[in-house]
Amino acid sequence: CSGSPAQYSRLIAPVEGRVPPTTQLTLSIGLVIPNRSELIETARSIADPHSPAYRKYLTPEQFADRFGATPADYQSVVEWAKSNNLTVTTHRNRFVVNVEGSVADIEPALGVHLNNHLRGDGTVFFAPDAEPSLALPVPVEHIGGLDNFMVPTNAGGSGSGGTYQGTDFRNAYAPQMRSEEHT
Repeated sequence: CSGSPAQYSRLIAPVEGRVPPTTQLTLSIGLVIPNRSELIETARSIADPHSPAYRKYLTPEQFADRFGATPADYQSVVEWAKSNNLTVTTHRNRFVVNVEGSVADIEPALGVHLNNHLRGDGTVFFAPDAEPSLALPVPVEHIGGLDNFMVPTNAGGSGSGGTYQGTDFRNAYAPQMRSEEHT
């Protein structure tokens, strides 16, 4: 199924219950990079030995001023988070604001309910019931940490269910050693 975990959970995985309100989550709020093409070109120039900008790195402050959110926009995200009882960690690049808080505070701040869902294989994941919505004038690219959805896959080992066995590690890291030498 393509799409977001919220879409997947609404369409396929049955709800097993709400995520407890005391559960603590850490979220990463990624802001829109206003001049993404310039950022890509700058990175390319710095890495190109034939470029005059080769290895002429920007300071974190120069980087934030050229490519990050404006200080006022970044501060508005910080203030929004604090007003919603979330603990804030800022970054000098002004791309991301990390927030931490309880599900009880996160749900109303983002206009979602976090639910546990059951996959067909019996494993459980949590995801929001809707796409998050922030009462902010600043455009947000992505909010990470609102789900722990991952498509389960077999690990690829020789054990039951694809789990790895000792021989798998030996074969990967010391293929010259034979098992009868270690019995």
